[in-house]
Formats: sequence, C-alpha cells, structure tokens
Amino acid sequence: MVEQQYDLITIGGATWDSTVTADQSRVLEEGQEKYLAFPYGKKVFMESFYFSFGGGAANVAVSASRLGLNVSFMGTIGCGELGDSIHKNFREQGVETVHAKLDRDHLASMSVILTAPDGERTILRFRGADEHLTAADVDWEHLKQTKWLYVASMAGDAEQLFDRIAEMAKADHITLAMNPGGTQIKRGPKSLQRALEHTAVLILNEEEARDLLRNHGKAGESLNDLLRALQEITRGTVVITRGAKGAVATDGQKHYDVPVVDSERVNTVGAGDAFGSTVVVSLIKNQPLETALAYAAVNAASVVADFTAQQALLDWDDLTKRASEAKLHVSVTDF
Repeated sequence: MVEQQYDLITIGGATWDSTVTADQSRVLEEGQEKYLAFPYGKKVFMESFYFSFGGGAANVAVSASRLGLNVSFMGTIGCGELGDSIHKNFREQGVETVHAKLDRDHLASMSVILTAPDGERTILRFRGADEHLTAADVDWEHLKQTKWLYVASMAGDAEQLFDRIAEMAKADHITLAMNPGGTQIKRGPKSLQRALEHTAVLILNEEEARDLLRNHGKAGESLNDLLRALQEITRGTVVITRGAKGAVATDGQKHYDVPVVDSERVNTVGAGDAFGSTVVVSLIKNQPLETALAYAAVNAASVVADFTAQQALLDWDDLTKRASEAKLHVSVTDF
C-alpha cells in the first residue's frame, strides 16, 4: 500500500494571466452568439491592467491549499521569467511542485483576459508548455501518494493522459474528480466513458455539459435531463455551474439547486474553479454535499468580486464564517 502523502494532487495547466478592462468595449449579439468588441483600427485606452496567475489545475491547487489541504500540482511549467513566476507563486501558496515538469523548450502558458462591462470575459490563450505533458513526464508512483486526484482541462500531448489517470485511480483506490476542458468535451462521452466511469465528482459548466452530451446525441432541454444523462455515465456526483444563475447538482439520489451569493461582479475568471475546488475540498473534509455546494457558492462569489482568479480565494475559517452569514439555502429534492 502506497503511503498517502497528499490530500489532493491536481493535474492540468498553470498560466500567467493579464486581465484588462477598457471602457470602449461593447458586447455585440449575432443570433445565439455574443462577441466582445472594440473600435476597429483605433487606440483603445485601458481602465485597468492586472498581472496574476491562473490555469484550471493551478487555481484548484491554490484554493485547496488555502482551504487547509496538503496539495501537489502536476503539470508542465514553461521556461523564462513567466515560468519562474508561476513556480514562485506555487511556493508562496503552499503548493508542492516537486513533480511538475520544467519545460525548457517551450514558453510558459499565458492568457490575456478581456473583461466585458458585465463582468464576463473573453480569454486569449497561449497554451505554451501546458500542452506538452506526456506519460513519460508523469511520476506515476507520485500520483499514487494521494487520497484524491483532481484532473482539469488538458490539451495537446497531455490530453492523451485522461484515460490512463482514471484507470490508475481506480486500480489504486484514489478518488477522482474531473473538470474536462474543450479538447476532452469534443471527444464526447463515448470516447471519455472509461475515464468518466471512474469519476466520483464531475464538474462542468452548463455550456460544457450541453456540448459534451450533444456530441453523443443526448443533449436534453432541461437541466434535469443534463444531470440525469451525465449521472448515468459517471454514477458519481455531477455538478453543473451556471454562472450568475447559480448551480445544480445530483448524487443520484437527490437534486440540489444552488443560488448565487450576492456580490459585486467584476470578473468571472476562476469562479468555476473556485466552485469546483470548494466542493471537492469540502467533501474531503467530510462535509455533506449540500454544505459543500453552499460553501462553493460563497467562495465563487468572493472570486467574481476580484479581478484575479486566485487572490480572493478564501481560507477555511473565512469560508465557513461567510457561509454562516450568507445563510444560503440550497434546495434539496428527490432526483
């Protein structure tokens, strides 16, 4: 039996982010699509500009560490000053990176986040080193040293690791949480079935859930249809976040409807990671799912009131205090 050194290991991306707001931005609608627009051929002045850190697996690792878990990040971090900054941020946040790969051949991953007037965002993403994690780079024995694994979005070479990680988790009795990204969703649930069957907690936003099932010809009209179809695949807990509309979830027995917590909404980047990580950390801390979802809504509300994905993440004491003050009611009905 491998000694379990960590409460949680996250796998996926880590990025250097710059967040921009500009008062000349406009949201244009064309059919079902919306576009963030700026005056063409003009110099647009920024209202604000923030440097920060992001990436799904990185955000989850920092959140879990701040909430009191012993956490390790596994992924590829690129070379140069930006990569050094990402490493430094992990150290300052108490996240172990001894088994992260330093990629000297590719630049660090980065994002430019353009913020809309309503707090929504459009992200310009340079994947960089993120997509160059291969099976040969993974310390598979290290992955066994945890109680939980949280697999976030992976692309390029890294995308091929999804099934193998899930199979290892099953073989070594490690609880698996998964938040697949666009590359995995395009595969559809049939291609992802082996991984999803081993997943204890599946976290998606509503658009991702519909896209995943649409690729399998199963997308229904109602949220219950989505939850039921996904729960039939995973047999675990399914969480669907809905932005300003809150979230819904099921454990196969009960349906949970989670409202949002009132807060200023300046930037939605990282809110989904805050929500998903808080659900998982709360479950690791033996909280019931109803409580985990309420705590998740509180942490996500803190993040959307800030311009960065990690700075406003709460520690456990602040989280439980704010949750008590918010008196959030999670509706629970039979599924």
